[in-house]
Amino acid sequence: MTTTTSTKGLKRIGRGSFTTAYKKENDCILHSIDTVKIAMAEGFTPDHRMFPKVEFLDSYFNADDDRVNVLKMDYMPRPSSIKQNVTARQWRLYKWLESVFQTVLHSFDLGNYERMDLQYDLFRDCPSEFKAESEAITEMLDGLRNYCNIVVFEISPRNVTVKGGKLVLLDCFFDLELLENVRRREREKHLSPCERIIRYI
Repeated sequence: MTTTTSTKGLKRIGRGSFTTAYKKENDCILHSIDTVKIAMAEGFTPDHRMFPKVEFLDSYFNADDDRVNVLKMDYMPRPSSIKQNVTARQWRLYKWLESVFQTVLHSFDLGNYERMDLQYDLFRDCPSEFKAESEAITEMLDGLRNYCNIVVFEISPRNVTVKGGKLVLLDCFFDLELLENVRRREREKHLSPCERIIRYI
């Protein structure tokens, strides 16, 4: 690893399916295969206060031959309570976003692409007070389609934070196909040689 990609001396503060996060002074350093984060770093997503700014630093290949991107964003710790740290309007925004997520999540009769269309329609058909946020989110989805075939929105207290009383969507969008590929590869790592042969017969 180069000086830029080394994690020596950095405190690990999070790890998910695509990304490992480290704290470096007032910055958060991400080692990530996440297509969403790359789209944000390359400017394919809107410049809006709801979305964190992501900067590309470097990249390298890991043991699985994945291209791991080293990215930087502001360190923004999550508050213990979203509701107690946002304005009344921002709490209503959070609840609306949550309702969109829950509606799509429970649309069990729809396929992945139909769910994505429903998600897009729900964001466009928004309460009038959230028109600006709705436009930013639909622009975000449009930008991410340059990188992901199926973009999923998910919101919970663990993937948002608050800055100045306003909601920041830290990690609310993900690439469903990438997630399925990562999970499949993790399952295959635990198969015996015989099981792997049987699997591909």
